[in-house]
Amino acid sequence: MNPILRTTLLYSLVPVVFTIVGAAAGAFLPSIRRIRGHVLHLAAGVVFSVVAVELLPEIQRRALVKDVVIGFTLGIATMLILDRVLDRIRGGDDDAAPASG
Repeated sequence: MNPILRTTLLYSLVPVVFTIVGAAAGAFLPSIRRIRGHVLHLAAGVVFSVVAVELLPEIQRRALVKDVVIGFTLGIATMLILDRVLDRIRGGDDDAAPASG
């Protein structure tokens, strides 16, 4: 087998294994609100690190920084507005509920 192909396949196994482990943990372990919050923050950090490492150099090379800043700002504003609207529809603020577990 080609060494590059073998290395690529081995590196591809890492996310596959962690996806299976995470899915099994989510299916069989009880949901703890505090842990869920930490996992969501971790996922957000991973997304931002991917953006920083993979996309920002390309954005800077193409001089699209202004467009990206506008896009991120609109995306964050949309997310916050949807969060408020959905909280009102559900009849309360999820953040105000005490953490269980």
